[in-house]
Amino acid sequence: MQVKDLPTMKKFTFPVYEVVTPVTGRHFLVRAMTVAQESLIRESSTSDSKRLQLLYQVLFDCIENKEPPFTSIEGFLKNLTINDLDALLFGVIVSTYGETQDYTVKCPRCENEIKGKFVLPEIIDITAYDGNEDLLLKEVEIELPISKYKAILKVPTLYDERMLNMNKGISKDIISKMGEYLIVKKLIIPGVETTKTGETIEKEYIVDKAIEIYTTFTNLPAADAKFVRKQWDELFGKYRIKLEVPMHCSNCDNEFKNPINLLLEFFRLAWQ
Repeated sequence: MQVKDLPTMKKFTFPVYEVVTPVTGRHFLVRAMTVAQESLIRESSTSDSKRLQLLYQVLFDCIENKEPPFTSIEGFLKNLTINDLDALLFGVIVSTYGETQDYTVKCPRCENEIKGKFVLPEIIDITAYDGNEDLLLKEVEIELPISKYKAILKVPTLYDERMLNMNKGISKDIISKMGEYLIVKKLIIPGVETTKTGETIEKEYIVDKAIEIYTTFTNLPAADAKFVRKQWDELFGKYRIKLEVPMHCSNCDNEFKNPINLLLEFFRLAWQ
């Protein structure tokens, strides 16, 4: 059987969207996903760690302008933060599925179903860091108000998140709770130690393993944990991307904004 020569196909370019990461200030040209990449996302394993690795790989592969330190997946993960991830997700969503999307939400006041069509770049809200410090290297020490423990705060990277999700023998629920404390690099706990001569001296104990940081916080006053989150939000958390669709309910005349989780939106569109 003779196989016919394949015709020479006319070249085309994938749609591309430029994004700027809010924490690290990186400019990326993000192209649309291929059919094969979208299929991988749809067929991804139920394992959270494998799904996360696949997501990171697809986003990395969609970057058109890879320059050091983003020439490898390792460099990609270690030099972008969890808040930066939303910028890449937004870029892939727009380049793959278009700028205009339809949303159906329920009014929080009367539960009336409302439909709307929105141009995403027109409603995206970006708060970007414009200082001179490298936030990936910045660490801030705070003292917790009740326990008087000290916490060293940092900006968690995608690499930190990946390593957390690769923990074996720990339940999905516990890993999710541990993730809330990735913003803490270590805890410094005041204590005392008795010397061989019977003298009591002050000593600081360091807790820097993710599971130990989480376990320690579960036994601290709730006010201490809330203080950590508030301080981190003021220092780092405000640099992010927020997507909210403005809605008006004709049934009860309620106007509100419905937040869109970009990670969930990415998977929703991939499964449409």
